[in-house]
Amino acid sequence: MNQACHLAPYRRPSFLSRRISRIVASRPRLFLDRALYFTESMRETEGLPLPLRWAKALVHVLDHVPVELSPDELLAGAFGSGRYGIFYPELDSAFLEDEGFSPEDFLLSCGDMDLARSSILPYWHGRTYQEHFYAELPPELKNLLYINGDASHPAFIVQETATVRHSLQWVLDYGKVLRRGFRGIAEEAEQKREEASPSGRQFYEAVVEICRGIRRFSERFAALAAEQALGATTEEFRKERLALAERCRRVPWEPAQSFVDALQAQWLTQMVSRMEAEYGGNISNGRMDQYLWPLYKKDLFSGVLTQQKAREYLDDLWCHLAQFVRLKPSPTGAKIYEDLAHWEFTTLGGRLASGADATNDLSFLILRSASEFPMDYPYLGVRIHRDTPAEFLREICLSTQNNGASPVLFNDETIIARQRANGATAEEARDYCGSGYSEARLINKDTYFVGATWLNLPAVLEMALHDGYCSPKPSCRTGLPTGPAEAIGSFSHLMELFRRQLLYILDMAFRQQGILERLRPLHIASPLLSCLHDLCMKHGVDMSVGVVPEGRSIGGFLGIIGFATVVDSLAAIDTLVFRQKKLTLPELLDILAVNFEGHEDVRQLCLNSPKYGNRIPWVDDIGRRIDRLLLTRARNEVNSYGGRGEIFYVPVKAHIAMGRVSGATADGRFAGNNFSFGVTPSHLVRTLGPTVSLSSETAVQNPDIPSLGARVMFSTLLPGQICGAAGVETLMSLLQTWCRQPHWFLRFQILTPAELTVLRNSPYEYNSLFLNVPGLNSQGYSFPSAAFSCKCPLQKAR
Repeated sequence: MNQACHLAPYRRPSFLSRRISRIVASRPRLFLDRALYFTESMRETEGLPLPLRWAKALVHVLDHVPVELSPDELLAGAFGSGRYGIFYPELDSAFLEDEGFSPEDFLLSCGDMDLARSSILPYWHGRTYQEHFYAELPPELKNLLYINGDASHPAFIVQETATVRHSLQWVLDYGKVLRRGFRGIAEEAEQKREEASPSGRQFYEAVVEICRGIRRFSERFAALAAEQALGATTEEFRKERLALAERCRRVPWEPAQSFVDALQAQWLTQMVSRMEAEYGGNISNGRMDQYLWPLYKKDLFSGVLTQQKAREYLDDLWCHLAQFVRLKPSPTGAKIYEDLAHWEFTTLGGRLASGADATNDLSFLILRSASEFPMDYPYLGVRIHRDTPAEFLREICLSTQNNGASPVLFNDETIIARQRANGATAEEARDYCGSGYSEARLINKDTYFVGATWLNLPAVLEMALHDGYCSPKPSCRTGLPTGPAEAIGSFSHLMELFRRQLLYILDMAFRQQGILERLRPLHIASPLLSCLHDLCMKHGVDMSVGVVPEGRSIGGFLGIIGFATVVDSLAAIDTLVFRQKKLTLPELLDILAVNFEGHEDVRQLCLNSPKYGNRIPWVDDIGRRIDRLLLTRARNEVNSYGGRGEIFYVPVKAHIAMGRVSGATADGRFAGNNFSFGVTPSHLVRTLGPTVSLSSETAVQNPDIPSLGARVMFSTLLPGQICGAAGVETLMSLLQTWCRQPHWFLRFQILTPAELTVLRNSPYEYNSLFLNVPGLNSQGYSFPSAAFSCKCPLQKAR
């Protein structure tokens, strides 16, 4: 039976439509209140253990930060009617007085800046994680990471992200909140505190403090709702506000009793988590169709809930997500997360811990709700496996057909197998959540969340070609001295030099990651996240200490940027220089140094050289060799907490930032253009068929090294390829084929006729398509990026 057929038509109420329009039209403002009250508390609690200080500071924020409740909100939990981003002074304060910082870009008044400069910034000067990290760096790492040793001007060769956010992406155990409430968690902490060690008692004290603080925070919204009920002009609104007031007095302190209770508890928990810390890509929503399903089913069966009403509350939740944006006043953060990038991953489908299919009626409802929501919220992902019901696959394909793009797709067959190969039980592996942009989390098993580092792979190739120099820092050697290009006599020689440079840069990247791991527990704590993690509660340990007994500390994540750009560049060099001998290597490098100016004929030769994504075995073999080198080196790296390093191909927006400061490349890319995206080919394959590029991606993998690093793959489709019922069946068949191959992540994007015309005339515009993806478009607001470096092609003369 097709469950999608039982979805009732949805009519969005006018008040929700008005709210959505207001959010879209608003410019985001930097919200300073969290910073003010957090700083007040931290100033007063010096000398206490950091987890307890953090809990007290967060509770002080919850007790004093101004809260609002607009008449068109169904769920409580906002700091205004427009969009806003939290300022975290413990991360960003060193940059607020930077010459390039403009208060107007963040809707800050003179009074706001005076408040920041008098009451916030002085305390954090010299105390931030970033400043401590910079002070600990040896000269060779400063040379690699920054321009002229200036921490506000990243070189984007190796780029750490740990100091521009509190942690990697993460997922909270919302199901625990719904089942037990924070009252149950606080009672558990009080019981454990009696028998704990001194450090354990301090941890459990922090847990009790944060749980009670959340209760008072929710009661503040209850008071607002009750006040609005007194002034209501209609009986319907009065009843709605009284019900909201009663709900906020109960949840999330008490267990949720209804579907609407659950949504309210989930959002307030998520809201507080965003005030506790800035997680990579924002905190994720977890497996919503699983932890909400029992209450949804009960309410629907009893008649207290309809699909229409459920959709209205989901719309309201998506609005709250859209209001709470990431604003980064630091130069590095602005470049990595420009245009309000966000990934509050919402996971649907997949398998239950028992192994059975997890799809239910709520999976269909949330998929339809998110697909039809007019903003790119939430960031929606669907887990696919061999037994995913055909009707759910069809609903995914219909969504793709209607929206011009699919939700992001996770391959359960691959991810579950790799989770098990990395220490998870079968039950744990099947219950993974999508997290951040494309990662997978075991929410009560994983314990590593130091921010990742990204590596500019095309810069490493430049080092191999230019005796250790690269275009992001053309006047300063950042790699090994391996000799001039004139001495490179064969392609195998070039690959050996590339291998040596890559291993050297990997060593440097993991060294700086080790420094970050060592320093992080001195600056950051996570009492809320920790109280929702089974192992932290069991052992009385805050997650931020790094080592949690029985936890899995897989990490030291290193993101590879420009994979296809490098594979295609190496293939072009092999073709034009060593196979066809149309150019010498110095001649080609001279042409790249002038950005192909006056040499369009050579650029066309580069563009038309064999490319990754066309399933050309010798080209794919170049990629496979690079991938193996990366994975082998990472798996031999033991991080500070005893876990193994990981390679992942998730660019966020680093492929833009790194491409912008890099010179022309031998694949035909102009200086300053984007690098390739994840493991997606840089160009449309000649057949314009997705199966070819997927086959190439399979060929470059090394399945005997079961990495947990995500591999992001996009597949473009022609407008006519999925038209009508036949197109949906074709797409379903393609999904089933993809699921049987060892892929991790896939998203389909349907080209518009205008995009197709542009690409036929200028194939390298393909990379720019990946700005228009969930979490990457700006909803009409362009984040300031004046601090970006100009394109700087590498000059041959030194």
